Amino acid sequence: MKLPRFLTTPLPPSVLSLADDQIVLASLSRRRDALMRVDAVPLEGECFQQGPVGLLQVDRALLAAALGRLAQNVGKLPSRGTALLPTAWTRSVQVDVGGLPRHRQEAEDVIRWRLKKLLPCRPEEVRLDFLPARDEGQVLVTLALDRPLSVIEETLAAAGMWVGRLETTALAVANLVPAIGGPYLVVAAEPRSLGFVAVVGGVIALLRQKGLPGDPSRAADFVTREVEHSLNRLTGAVEAEAGIEMWVVAFDEELALEVEASVANRPQVTVRRLVVSAERVPVGTTLPGALLGALLACGAGREV
Repeated sequence: MKLPRFLTTPLPPSVLSLADDQIVLASLSRRRDALMRVDAVPLEGECFQQGPVGLLQVDRALLAAALGRLAQNVGKLPSRGTALLPTAWTRSVQVDVGGLPRHRQEAEDVIRWRLKKLLPCRPEEVRLDFLPARDEGQVLVTLALDRPLSVIEETLAAAGMWVGRLETTALAVANLVPAIGGPYLVVAAEPRSLGFVAVVGGVIALLRQKGLPGDPSRAADFVTREVEHSLNRLTGAVEAEAGIEMWVVAFDEELALEVEASVANRPQVTVRRLVVSAERVPVGTTLPGALLGALLACGAGREV
């Protein structure tokens, strides 16, 4: 018996993915290394609205109706699960805090005070998580408005499903990065945004999210600039001669191609696509491979 494993609580065996156009429920295998069943239902109307701090508003009635249709398809929603959110629904920033108190709530208070000049809303209105950055005195912060997240959790609870964890696409896929080797740069190419997570020695070293420009003609230059900026930030944190492995999660194929093209002249960058092998997904599923990979990655995440 592996005692540390025995003393931990495994992650929920179900993942619910929320997006602008559909919700998807995935059931994972007992070992959390394969998807046993995947069910999707479309969302009617504009269920989710975005603002300057990510997800702004949730139509409770539209979400409840979609969950009802999903429950009819599967028989009953699982009692608990992880909610997978688009990276664009959150914001990621690096904050200079100098030092943090050891107590979690006191540390959050310090971070919120530092966020006052960076947010277009009151810091008390956001839900946040943070981890130390590689630069001394800095923390990496992921945040979103608390109210719309609470509406999602409350609506799911009313439908019979308790959300034990919220995860964004980019961070979920970063769970698959090996603890050794690298450095790695995960790039989530989604319809509304680019998400960047760099992992060095098993530790997250960079966390960025950038919304796409409204003008499609500016997309290529935008992608090149943001990928270049992320790579420069990462190479500044590791030895210059170290090669970088870049994982591209292609929710948006055209955007993913732009990401790959942006590093064509950088031989030190090895590009890989997130691909899920056929034996790890249900036979006959037509859902995109990037989504299937992100759902599976939630099962590979940190144990809680």
